Amino acid sequence: MVKPKSLFKFALGVFAVLVSLMLPLRCWPEKERALQFRGVWVNAWGRGFKSPDEIDKLVETAASAGLNALLVQVRKRADAYYNSSIEPRASEIPEGFDPLAELIPKAHRLGLEVHAWLVVYPAATGAEKSLPDGHILRQHPEWLTRDADGNTMRRGDGEGLFLDPGLPEVQDYIVSVAVELASRYDVDGIHLDYIRYPSRRWGYHPESVRRFTEETGCTPGENPVAWDNWRRQQVTLLVARLKREITKVRPGVKLSAAVFADQSDAFKNRLQDWQTWLQHGWVDFVVPMNYVSNRSLFASRSRQAYSRSRNVYMGVGVWNKPSDVAVSQLEFLKSMGVPGFVIYHYAAADEAFWKALKAKVFAHGG
Repeated sequence: MVKPKSLFKFALGVFAVLVSLMLPLRCWPEKERALQFRGVWVNAWGRGFKSPDEIDKLVETAASAGLNALLVQVRKRADAYYNSSIEPRASEIPEGFDPLAELIPKAHRLGLEVHAWLVVYPAATGAEKSLPDGHILRQHPEWLTRDADGNTMRRGDGEGLFLDPGLPEVQDYIVSVAVELASRYDVDGIHLDYIRYPSRRWGYHPESVRRFTEETGCTPGENPVAWDNWRRQQVTLLVARLKREITKVRPGVKLSAAVFADQSDAFKNRLQDWQTWLQHGWVDFVVPMNYVSNRSLFASRSRQAYSRSRNVYMGVGVWNKPSDVAVSQLEFLKSMGVPGFVIYHYAAADEAFWKALKAKVFAHGG
């Protein structure tokens, strides 16, 4: 016969187990909120992190609005907004000031991740009167990509002057930049931008064409499908290599990429196969740049991307639309339960946007 005291102890034990099982369930909504990635792109063309005062304002604004990540453009066009032994210092930051070193501890104290945003293949805008000493195009102007007629990119050709992704020397150089940054700074992630060709028109550097012909036995004109696949593969190989190399020097660091929101356009015309990157784990997440104002197009793109992977965080533009439209798009994403979003961009968002973000999207903690 079981004694009453023993029964009481048994009942207390059962109660303790039940309570321990229930507590995680009670805490789960808070964990969901904490896990959602809420970022903002901070580009180097405007204000944001070029002085201690700007950095103080940035982290205060982001944290108070409910964000938890900053994607900061520390490489704009083959220059450095940090101390680099590889690339020249950005011209508009004061001598002796290291924006990234100043930003990281201030952001971390407020619970903000810092992802170093690197513009990958464009090395210059083409409008520069001169390039600084040590710039990659002063050392290797022959690395610029070319079209089928052998013409190199020039000012006015679109998004700037791209290095050719099919050159092993270019890939080695990009990897060295990323590895140096990841090894020297306590960043939470490396974020890739312009990780693609400018269009299918480009990529015809003689060495790239030679490599393709050697590997396939045909010329680009003889097999344009194979040529597209080969060029697409060059970008993918760089992404996979970056993931491997930065993880070696900083285990746990995240690799992500800003990508074209229209996946078909990205794949066919930009030679950017971001779905494969996700499938193989070569990126931790991608951010489709879904900057459209049209409600139905924004919604359809968001649903399509989200249906394919949990590691898709939607990019929302605030620079090209009224604040209330951007806020409504973020509310829509919240209703979908997406795992994350990134706002483009910090300097374009006015005070009304930040207040509405906190009051409407993240009211009561989100």
